[in-house]
Amino acid sequence: MLFSYPMELRGFTGQKARDRARDLAARVALPDSALDRFPGMLSGGEQQRVGIARALSMDSRLLLADEPTGNLDDENGRNIIDILVSLAHDDGYCVVIATHDLGVLPLMDVVYQMKSGELYLGSSDK
Repeated sequence: MLFSYPMELRGFTGQKARDRARDLAARVALPDSALDRFPGMLSGGEQQRVGIARALSMDSRLLLADEPTGNLDDENGRNIIDILVSLAHDDGYCVVIATHDLGVLPLMDVVYQMKSGELYLGSSDK
């Protein structure tokens, strides 16, 4: 199964890891059929969602997302951002996103901008 292996390395039994993988796949809107495919057989949006699910599988409350919308079309990019915002607002995760995609700024709670090597508190215009 595509992302149960890291959980198995942490001591989850095979079946427990597979069950958790199915739950996490549903959480990030992946069909069960995606769980048995290799990464090259998944779309870019599915690959990003697998990455989020794998991060969730480690039970960390902090998610770092580096260019999560990179190389995705607008619809898939928006779906990824919606998942990350939902994790922050509905599930209490601390989600940190580094991006060049200025279109996501209005959806963010806090925005910092890097200009000429300096970090500035920006505005999400909420």
